[in-house]
Amino acid sequence: MNLNHQKNKGLHNRVRLRTSGEKAYGVPSRVSPRAFFLLWVLFVFWWVEVSAGLSITFSDSSLVNDTAIRLGDIAQLHGDDGALTRELEARIIGQAAPPGFARYVGHYEAVRYAVTSRFPTVELPEPTTGRTRVVTDYRTAGIDDYRDRILDYLATTIEWVPQDYTVDIENADETWRCHNHPFTVRVEGLTDPRPRGHVRLWLVVTQMGKERRVMVRCRVKVTAAVLVAAGTIRRGEPISAAAIRKERRDITSLRFVPLTEPTAVSKVRAVRTLTPGTVLHDRCVEKMPLIYRDDLVYVTTQAGNVRVSVRARARESGGLGDLIWVQNLNSRKLLRVKVRGKEDVRVERKGAL
Repeated sequence: MNLNHQKNKGLHNRVRLRTSGEKAYGVPSRVSPRAFFLLWVLFVFWWVEVSAGLSITFSDSSLVNDTAIRLGDIAQLHGDDGALTRELEARIIGQAAPPGFARYVGHYEAVRYAVTSRFPTVELPEPTTGRTRVVTDYRTAGIDDYRDRILDYLATTIEWVPQDYTVDIENADETWRCHNHPFTVRVEGLTDPRPRGHVRLWLVVTQMGKERRVMVRCRVKVTAAVLVAAGTIRRGEPISAAAIRKERRDITSLRFVPLTEPTAVSKVRAVRTLTPGTVLHDRCVEKMPLIYRDDLVYVTTQAGNVRVSVRARARESGGLGDLIWVQNLNSRKLLRVKVRGKEDVRVERKGAL
């Protein structure tokens, strides 16, 4: 196998790739190392003869549109054996830079990766300084390109009435680079069907079998008809239909879930004093208790066909299904019970009486 470096003005340097026992010829004595190096830098191509009838010409720059760099991307191969030529062209010699960026590939390393894997007994010449700049082709995509898809995704996912909310994509001007190949995009990431304020979504870009996630920052502004206090409602006071009214309010920054229907305040009372105009939400009301603190109740427990009831005093208020503490009037023992009705509670743990 012969490796030739062709120079301008007829200067010629021949280096022979040899197997064990063969002789390698170096640089002719009439060409000084310094002159040889200067001619190498000024020359555009590097010509290599790998075997009889096979030659490789490297270029000083190349463009790829893949994640890998192959020998055929940075050089032209010519040879009598077409199968061998195609095989060497397809040899991967390195990883490409990210889309839109570049990296350098040394010619010596390229030959070493491509040739020695095919001809393990070949001895390479001394390393050379030649290299090719390999740029990865790219295309630019932006979040704003998928605005309609993002809004359609939200329209089919959000449970607010369409006229009650608006969506602003805060980073619509952001872009990203990808390979110059077709790709698919899907939108995901909404966890709350009634979002308010800042919401984070994801564009999932699938290209060449790989996925990347692009964050989309949105702000959902909600203006809805909600219940508000028509007057002052004292703490612990039952909320009646006359004590509330409906108003359209901006609830984007409201921390809790607003109440929107009059049925939501049926049999509830105020947890704290509510001033006129206060938006009613799930944290400012609670169910009306069936049992109040210090009420006398019957505590019931049952084992098989045996049912036992004792009198107790409630130590806290509770509504239907709530767990409260009561005190046995006979033993003074505290019991954890579930409210089943007015003055009716049941011990959940057998033998607790």
